[in-house]
Amino acid sequence: MATQKAMVLWNISSCPIPDGHDPLMVVQRIQAAVEKSGYVRRNGEISITAIGDKLTEVPGEDVMRRLSSIGIALKNSDGWNLSSFVCVYNAINLDVSI
Repeated sequence: MATQKAMVLWNISSCPIPDGHDPLMVVQRIQAAVEKSGYVRRNGEISITAIGDKLTEVPGEDVMRRLSSIGIALKNSDGWNLSSFVCVYNAINLDVSI
């Protein structure tokens, strides 16, 4: 049986981690929402790439290190038109409240 794969492009500039929330918890909620959506089965492969402007400023260097340490790819937008990326919170009604 083939492993299902999903890729999430996260515009972290316009959809940041809410103040006071643990980055790991937010990532777990994103993964759970993708699984719940039916795009990938539980324990399927989900790759998440956080894309944004000035990643060390927004959301901050410490958060970027934490995301990187748990396997989140980090990409500077380098002039990309990020307005074409739908906010993941709106797209899948992600509740990041703890």
